[in-house]
Amino acid sequence: MSKYSPAAQAAAVICELNPLHNGHLRLLSMIRQRLPGAAVCAVMSGEFVQRGECAVYDKYKRAELAVRCGFDLVIELPPPYSFGAAERFARGGVGLIDSLGVFTHLAFGCSPGSGARLTEAAARMSSPGFEAALRERLSASGGGSYIESKGEAYQQLYGEDMPDAPNDILAVEYLTAIDRIGSGIEPVFIDRQEGWSATAARTAIRSGDSGALSSMVPPGMSDMLGSPAADMENAFPAIAWRLRTADPEKLTDIADVGGGSENLIIKSAREAGSWDELVRAVSGKGISLARARRTLLSCFLGVKASDYSAPPGYALLLAAGPGGMPLLRGMKKRSRIKIISRPAEADDRILVSAEELYSLCFRPAREAGWAAKGRVYISRDEKTAPSNEGAV
Repeated sequence: MSKYSPAAQAAAVICELNPLHNGHLRLLSMIRQRLPGAAVCAVMSGEFVQRGECAVYDKYKRAELAVRCGFDLVIELPPPYSFGAAERFARGGVGLIDSLGVFTHLAFGCSPGSGARLTEAAARMSSPGFEAALRERLSASGGGSYIESKGEAYQQLYGEDMPDAPNDILAVEYLTAIDRIGSGIEPVFIDRQEGWSATAARTAIRSGDSGALSSMVPPGMSDMLGSPAADMENAFPAIAWRLRTADPEKLTDIADVGGGSENLIIKSAREAGSWDELVRAVSGKGISLARARRTLLSCFLGVKASDYSAPPGYALLLAAGPGGMPLLRGMKKRSRIKIISRPAEADDRILVSAEELYSLCFRPAREAGWAAKGRVYISRDEKTAPSNEGAV
């Protein structure tokens, strides 16, 4: 039970919904089976997601679909946490959830039957012995892959592989974040089933393959197929210009930049002819494609390591259904952070910069300040949400 003792159970799901597909509906259905009567809130990434890519549709559209498909509330996980590596992504989401003071549970997908193993792994990786071993491995690698060093330290100490499935890695980070802040939020392990892919759904959207898309997403998605999808390639000229003219010394202030990588980034930006070329040029030994994308985003948006020093200081409401109204009222009574409904009220330079970069990911580009004109989607009709029974 949460240390803030809300009147009823409420579950949060840290997610991207990029786009929402039938696997998300199954997750939502399983949460409702495990926690009957609980409100369920999606803490959803905004314009940029954890792999360092732009979301296929903007946050307002994705949030509306989430409520239409059964979520009670949607609030934004803002940048830079939304595109941070797993530890930062989880720490930002859990910190935001804890600050709102109403959530009793955090639900997430993981490998079937892995709850006990993930709990043990989180405890192990929070221990001083593991942290010392990790520092040693990172030092020995000379700036190599963080995740590889982590795996080596885990194997060295415990004689087995650490959980390495993407969902399991995030699950361990959620558990670690809950423990580190002393939150009373309880984890809900939902066995993940194969067969649904957000990557495949995005491919179908961008190619206009409505037949393939219809088999992956709920009926409410069909009206989105005709909408222009965001693509990082469209914003490449602006990104390249910013990086080509960057001061190498100032670039070292950016999170995860240093040790000569600032020169590689500038050189690559001056030579690359596309976003994909730039990402591949910056990636390499110890730097995955996802890490390269995240670092390049941080360079463009001016994200420093200090920007990850505290959890988000506000909650931006994106959408609410009838079941979310009591939860929202509870937040307003118990939250330790400001709850807002307009991005301009956040006074967040990274959020504003991210929204403007996102506007350039469309063809034609969206007008400046488009996000400030967005409105919270409110549904008061309980019949708007489709049944999730068929998704189980």
